[in-house]
Amino acid sequence: MKNLDSLTMPELLEELVRIRVETEAIKLETEAIKKHGEEAHILRLAEIEAMRKETEALEKKGYEELLALKKETEALEKRGHEELLALKKETEDAEKRGRDELLALEKRGRDELLALEKRGKEELLALKKESEEVDKQLKSTMDRLGFNLGRGLEELFFYSLKGNPILNNIHYDFVNLNVKLLNESGATATEIDLLLVNKNSVGLVEIKHSFRKEDLEKFMNHNYTMFKKYGGNALRTNTYLYIAALSYDDGVITLAKTKGIGILHLKNNLIEEEGEIKSY
Repeated sequence: MKNLDSLTMPELLEELVRIRVETEAIKLETEAIKKHGEEAHILRLAEIEAMRKETEALEKKGYEELLALKKETEALEKRGHEELLALKKETEDAEKRGRDELLALEKRGRDELLALEKRGKEELLALKKESEEVDKQLKSTMDRLGFNLGRGLEELFFYSLKGNPILNNIHYDFVNLNVKLLNESGATATEIDLLLVNKNSVGLVEIKHSFRKEDLEKFMNHNYTMFKKYGGNALRTNTYLYIAALSYDDGVITLAKTKGIGILHLKNNLIEEEGEIKSY
């Protein structure tokens, strides 16, 4: 800006005109800016209002969607709860039904087991009774068979010796079968299968189908002992012991030999002798 005091009048007028023009221009520009600002402000307010409405619409829509979602969620929760309750009830019913079926199955199993045990016991008793009856019949049959075999074997040895009554170079005058010795009361004390006699000697023969060690012990400890006690006049003579069988258990022949007892075998209806005998 120029110093006005140093200007001439024309210059001053010219300067004032210029200032006025500039002022008018500034005024016009200011008004234009103001108008433009007001228009911009109005536009901005419109935009803000539109944004507000849009926001409110969005909020409303969001709220409505949220309400719908909440309602749907509550419905789902309700349906889920109802389904859960139904499933729980179904599970409880299934468990109860399962327990009932299990109890029924256990009861049926126990009943069947008891019935089976009862039937088994009855069948076992019947089988035992039948077995006992069979054993009884078998024993009776075996006893008869054993007696018949024993009796038949005694007779084989008897008739063989009767035809040739010589044992260990001793000739016997008599051969007796199944000689019973009686005690003081007249009861049978023992029975000698074969009794061989001459004026100097007596032979005692014990006959078995199969000779065992206990048979040999019984022959010496019982039969011979009873003979010594109840043999009468035969005790004044030499006594010889013999065992006779179709077969002998292990050790029987060896034991008999050590005791001086004669061993007799039957082959082709002939008597074969084994072992050295001694007088008892």
